Amino acid sequence: MIKNVSVVIPSYKSACLVSRAINSILDSGVPAENIFVIEDGVYDETAEVLSDIGKINHIQLKQNKGAPYARNIGLSLVKTEYVLFLDSDDYVSRDLVSGLYATAVDNQASLVFGPWRYGGKKMGLKSIKRPTVLPAKKWVTRWLSEEFVPTCSVLWSTEFVKKVGGWNEDLKQNQDGELAVRGLIAASKIAFSNSGYSVYWQHNSPNRISRNSEENKLYTANVIYNILSDWVMTIKLDITQKKNIGAFCMKQCWSAVSCKKGKQEFSKWRERANLFQYKNKGYSLKTNIMSSLLGITLSVLLRDYLHRPFVYFFKK
Repeated sequence: MIKNVSVVIPSYKSACLVSRAINSILDSGVPAENIFVIEDGVYDETAEVLSDIGKINHIQLKQNKGAPYARNIGLSLVKTEYVLFLDSDDYVSRDLVSGLYATAVDNQASLVFGPWRYGGKKMGLKSIKRPTVLPAKKWVTRWLSEEFVPTCSVLWSTEFVKKVGGWNEDLKQNQDGELAVRGLIAASKIAFSNSGYSVYWQHNSPNRISRNSEENKLYTANVIYNILSDWVMTIKLDITQKKNIGAFCMKQCWSAVSCKKGKQEFSKWRERANLFQYKNKGYSLKTNIMSSLLGITLSVLLRDYLHRPFVYFFKK
């Protein structure tokens, strides 16, 4: 049994999937009393599902306040040395948690990254991804534009994640990315496990740009950039780190058109990209080709038009 790891699972209308997540954790050797399911103010049959499984800690919040709030409630109840945050639709293989835990103990690491793979009803299971082994300070910028590790494959020191402030409850999107940046900046040591994998479950969606979604993404991006601004003053960035931050800023330029204050956001993020010598580019192979042929402004407008043909002018 892995008695020194707890798992926090925020739940929102998750009765149809949460048992898969929980059973995968139980099969990993985490005892039921170390599992915390936080039902986020909207109830379905989750209570009945949990009653059939065993002595799971089930907390029903009176109001819906979002996954970060639910995770923080769960975190406040954790008594073990390490904690894993698992979404109710994700799950883990039998040896992921034991590998993460052994690596954390052996290396006295603040956080540990493990293997993971995409999964979904239509896509099946994709190939396993193993995080690149790099120091924490290199991973800060790598996370922004090259590579990430989903929450379901990150084991945290409980004391450490509380010390960095836990989950930001003001964010509606990319909460894990913002927490990862804070954690990686503050971490004295991170480590990597090769055991097992988690499955980062993907749901079918219409794959279109939502103005509200883009505004939420930009809000989080601004929070992350402010954190980075303080950090970059304390270190000397190498070429790759500058490129990663520049690409992150440029990606926000391409998103800005779809938000309410598109023109202002576009200009702001383009100026930020220029600060890191990242000029007149996209943020991926496709967008780099577009910008080299058409220029950034026209490329961004064209991309937004193709995604949302009725909203293609900069918003005032």
